[in-house]
Amino acid sequence: MNTEALENYCKPVYEKAPSLIHRWGHIKRAAVGAKWFVKILGGTKEEEELSYVAGLLHDIVRPNTEKIDHAVASAEEAEKILKKFGFAEEKIPLIVQCVRDHRKKPVQWESILHKSVFLSDKILEQMGAYIVFRRVAYAGEIEDYKGMTAEEAIPIRWENALKKTEKKFFPESLFKIYEYQNKWQIDFIEEFKKKEEWALNLGKELFKQGREGNKTLEQAIEEFNPVTEKGKEFKKEAIDYMQGKKFIEFEKMILGGN
Repeated sequence: MNTEALENYCKPVYEKAPSLIHRWGHIKRAAVGAKWFVKILGGTKEEEELSYVAGLLHDIVRPNTEKIDHAVASAEEAEKILKKFGFAEEKIPLIVQCVRDHRKKPVQWESILHKSVFLSDKILEQMGAYIVFRRVAYAGEIEDYKGMTAEEAIPIRWENALKKTEKKFFPESLFKIYEYQNKWQIDFIEEFKKKEEWALNLGKELFKQGREGNKTLEQAIEEFNPVTEKGKEFKKEAIDYMQGKKFIEFEKMILGGN
């Protein structure tokens, strides 16, 4: 598998992506997370590698709108890219399937590999304190919400996004990590609607960064200046996740242990 060459191809493509929050940082973390989920859930080494490749390609076509099914478009492009890079013909459909089905839960998962990108994208990249920063930035940048204020756009983005991460979509073995990650996004939106100082500060600042689009999401989070201890807690948790410091804790949530 020519994974290194594929990475070298993908990175500049994502760095020029129309959507600020779907650039290389998100892609690399989603790929690492997909591989991690395969390992934790008992998949094979080959499935780990295939899931990583699928993670690299899952948003390869990502317009700055929710009106287009980017998963289908990305799957079609992924197939072309995989053939171009000489991936084994029998492995390509497995990778493409992961890409196509990462956006929403399909009727039935066929393997650990099949659901790996969905789990990584939804539990790691679309939950937790990190998603609070990412989602409000997206509410600021997305074409669908042009003309809206932060107070108008953020609750709408939350309502739509929460439909994709309902507890029923995930196996019982992942409920503990699900509940831990979900708590952060629920706490934020409830307090944002109540106009709590820390939540308004975070929401308006990242919304502004998304609308201006002159920083990476990672830069915006690093430079965010919390006004309360709650804001500091969210920032620390988000940065710990981005730096890969949460995986040991997450593993214990899934497998148990001290």
